[in-house]
Amino acid sequence: KIGSIYNFNSNSNLSLCPQLGYNFKQKLFYFNSPLRYTFNSRRNGWIEYTWANGNRITNSSILDKIKDEQMDTIDFDALKLDYFKDEMLKLEGNLCIADKWNVSTGAIYHRRTAVNSYDMEALGKQSIYSSFAPFVSINYQPSPTWPIFSCNYERGIPHLFKSDIKYERVEMDMSYKRYLKTLRNINFRLGCGFFTNKSDDYFVDYSNFRENYLPDSWEDEWTGQFQLLNSTWYNASRYYMRSNISYESPMMFITRMPWIGRYIEKEKLFLSMLQIEHISTPYIETGYGITNQYFSMGLFANFINGKFFEFGTKFTLELFRKW
Repeated sequence: KIGSIYNFNSNSNLSLCPQLGYNFKQKLFYFNSPLRYTFNSRRNGWIEYTWANGNRITNSSILDKIKDEQMDTIDFDALKLDYFKDEMLKLEGNLCIADKWNVSTGAIYHRRTAVNSYDMEALGKQSIYSSFAPFVSINYQPSPTWPIFSCNYERGIPHLFKSDIKYERVEMDMSYKRYLKTLRNINFRLGCGFFTNKSDDYFVDYSNFRENYLPDSWEDEWTGQFQLLNSTWYNASRYYMRSNISYESPMMFITRMPWIGRYIEKEKLFLSMLQIEHISTPYIETGYGITNQYFSMGLFANFINGKFFEFGTKFTLELFRKW
């Protein structure tokens, strides 16, 4: 993540903050390059143009293949799903119209190309899909001590800019961070989303519920993400309901131990739950993490249909966090 900014005056500036990353498993280079002109920083007024190659995604036909399956018995590799690369362009404007209300609106364009275009075309299947969609997002925070409530609406318009996908998506979200005494805090996030007015071929692509291949740091992302969820499930359900909660403290377990505890700054507990249309009971994920100025590490376990499924870890370097 690289940031640069040029200040015109105390109330306006131009910034470019690209994110770059490489996924060794997919052998794919990821980038996200938002260019933002802030014309009124006092009212959070800005216009932003973003060019990115988004996460790999599957065609909505996956729904027909897994509708009657159990989540823990599906071998996604054996299904030979049609994976697509995603190139995205987005133009967005934002303004705080009142002390408690923030509104952003714009349009987003996706061009999704099959990873194996040659074989797709040989089988007589479409290998490139395009979509163009206006969107609007409204955020409301009653006071600085209250949660932030948001609602996002996006509607694909076919035949415009060679778009061939029709869909309508609604997402609602609530996020809350409560600071307690002695450097402790609680993070809570609750959200849902669903697709309506769909064409036969579309891509289930949510804004608030997705796999992120360019991860952020401990403070920015870990609470709101599912660490062990198979990436395919982000694009498989016509709806989702999720909740994520974490508790952070500088004194919990390891920090109380002699010798080792002096090298740990904070510890965190995680609990996440998810309901999608293909599982009968909520997906549950628990975790425990530690962090210092050099690295962050977490241990996670998940439960599917009420049964333990797998265990995993996450490790990130934090070398430049306090520069």
